[in-house]
Amino acid sequence: MAVPGGNVPALVALIVSAAKTIEAEYAKSSKPSIPSLDDLSPHPLDAEISSPGLKEATRILEGACAQLCATVARPDHTIVNVRCFMDWIDPDNDGSLSHSALWR
Repeated sequence: MAVPGGNVPALVALIVSAAKTIEAEYAKSSKPSIPSLDDLSPHPLDAEISSPGLKEATRILEGACAQLCATVARPDHTIVNVRCFMDWIDPDNDGSLSHSALWR
């Protein structure tokens, strides 16, 4: 069933809500900001087990971002991206996930 205005506003709302939850979780730590990608120093949360709220918000954010990209991109672009990702995790197409340790 089609959603008035499409799924984009709903996905953006999920992304914003999850990002706010993640920011709030980081604010509780001894270093209360999310590090930028160019910050190489470890964050206190890097060494901790993530709280259930942080895990859920991160999963929602990742899923909503992926769905938003798939929604707005042309189908051929999405297929190429997925195929490139699959080549990266299984470059030999032999079922061995050589880089899978990154997601554990």
